[in-house]
Amino acid sequence: MEPMDYLSMFAYYSVSMIIGIVALNSPQAYRPIFLVGIISFAILSFRTISDASFGLWGSEIFAMFLIIYISHMTCVLCVEKYVLPKKAGTTVDWVAGFRMMFNARWLGTHRQAPDIKGASKSGVTSDTPNEQREEEYSRDPSKKYRTMLRSTRAIFVRDRLISLVLTLVIDKVYSHIIAEVFPQYFNGLDALDFLPTKETYFRRLTSVTLRETLIRVWIVTYFIWSSMCLYTTIHDFLSIIFVGSGFDKPEDWPPLFGDIREATSIRNFWAKFWHRLIYRSYTSYGIWISKNILRLPRSSFIGKLFINLYVFAMSGFVHAITIRQLGYTCGDREEIRFYVSNFFGILVETAAMAAFSKITKGYKVNSTVSKTVGYTWVFMFLFTVLPKSQYPKIFCAPA
Repeated sequence: MEPMDYLSMFAYYSVSMIIGIVALNSPQAYRPIFLVGIISFAILSFRTISDASFGLWGSEIFAMFLIIYISHMTCVLCVEKYVLPKKAGTTVDWVAGFRMMFNARWLGTHRQAPDIKGASKSGVTSDTPNEQREEEYSRDPSKKYRTMLRSTRAIFVRDRLISLVLTLVIDKVYSHIIAEVFPQYFNGLDALDFLPTKETYFRRLTSVTLRETLIRVWIVTYFIWSSMCLYTTIHDFLSIIFVGSGFDKPEDWPPLFGDIREATSIRNFWAKFWHRLIYRSYTSYGIWISKNILRLPRSSFIGKLFINLYVFAMSGFVHAITIRQLGYTCGDREEIRFYVSNFFGILVETAAMAAFSKITKGYKVNSTVSKTVGYTWVFMFLFTVLPKSQYPKIFCAPA
């Protein structure tokens, strides 16, 4: 990729970003006009991305970032019609606009995405006793340095540095185990390991090999770990910069992922463990379509089903657009199918739990047993459906 292409990519996005900040500070009547400019320049930036831009992983991250950005800004400006808090004597609040533009989880607002631990609450000030104590101690020069090291900001930066280092170390250990401990199963992977006939498993139990089984196990762990590692590393790095510089506060950067121990069902896997970057915008779109186009009551069973289906289908659709832009010649339909299959997986587990409760008349299974069954179900579901979306890409990946 030529230097001019990189320059164009970031120039287009910078223009979109400036228009976005102005739009956030503008009356609602002008926002649709600004939104056209925001989306147009973001698309121009998106179209310059290829697998050669920052490597395949880096290009995919930037492409997904732009799609989430477009989705979020459309939601903020024209669906939720969010208005920035008024600041006396300020016509255009550049700082508040910049923060909201990248606040895809709507942290600190009345529309904050659910199940985010450590985030600031809407309307709650950050004037905590710790901060009051820090301000009091800062007046005493003999305590100033000690207070700085013990401040919530310093503790946050320290913890995120530890998280960053640990994530990178664990990733190296994980890669070493795959490459060195199990070389006979993972070294020398080729197209024969990902043939279309190997996308199915249980229908071929009599012919599957140990190597094939371990590859599928690796696909599941890699899908979870690679996403956690990559996104958490970027999130930790940016949080250290913005909080360490004093631009943001620690509560503005809660962890990106939840506790994986809560992933005892497919619903919990996506709702409590996975990142919430697209939840608010996709849900808002689903609600708007359900209410204004399909005329479905939001509280109705069908209405809720549609909104959930829309969120998963939209997730698959944007992933499909991304891999096409990166140069894959196939795999887009499989991406959509994978995310939609998670919606149906949730329906199955919900129906199964309801049936079990009805048959046993509300009998409660031991917590340990319940969690073990839940973890096994989630793993086996991904073990079954992930290869169907990942294997085809091996044959049509960018050169």
